[in-house]
Amino acid sequence: MQQAGLGIAAAVPQDYQELFPLPKAFNVLVLAGKGHNGGDALIAATALLNDYPESRISVVLAAKEAELKPLTARALKDLREGRSGVEVQSWPDARKAYAGKSFDIALDGLLGMAFSPPLREDAQAIIDWVAELDGRVLLRAAVDLPSGLGDEPAERPFVADFTYATGSAKAP
Repeated sequence: MQQAGLGIAAAVPQDYQELFPLPKAFNVLVLAGKGHNGGDALIAATALLNDYPESRISVVLAAKEAELKPLTARALKDLREGRSGVEVQSWPDARKAYAGKSFDIALDGLLGMAFSPPLREDAQAIIDWVAELDGRVLLRAAVDLPSGLGDEPAERPFVADFTYATGSAKAP
C-alpha cells in the first residue's frame, strides 16, 4: 500500500500539470472505502500534503472508522497525525460539510477490483455526488479502477480522467 500510495502521489501532480497550471497547494477530495484502495488513496493524500504542505485534504469515508481494514485505518491515522488542513467526514455528513467547495483533485479509493454490481447505495450516492460537482472538480483520479467498473460495470461508475493501476492490469 505504501508503494501504491506514494506512486499515485508522484503521478497525480504530473498529470494535473498536463491539464492545468500546477498550484502551490492542492485542495483534494479523497473518497475512501474501508479496503486497501481507500488506504492507497489516504497514503497518496498524506504524500501530497507532505509535498505541498499548504494543501487541504477533505476525506469522505464510505464506512464508519471502526469498519476500516487495519491498514486503511492506519493510513487515516497517519494522514491526521499532527497535521492541519485535514478534514474527515463520514457519508452522508460529508455532502453537507463540503457543500459549495471546489476541489483541484478528487481521488477515488472507494472500491477495489472485487466489485460486482450493483453498487451499494452509499457508494452510488458518493459517486453521484461527485458527478454533480461538475465544474468544481478539476481532475478526477481513480486508484486501481474507477469505482463501479469491473467485469460487469455498474450503471453509473465513477468517471475518472486518470486511473492509476497499482498492481496487475485489469480487463476493464
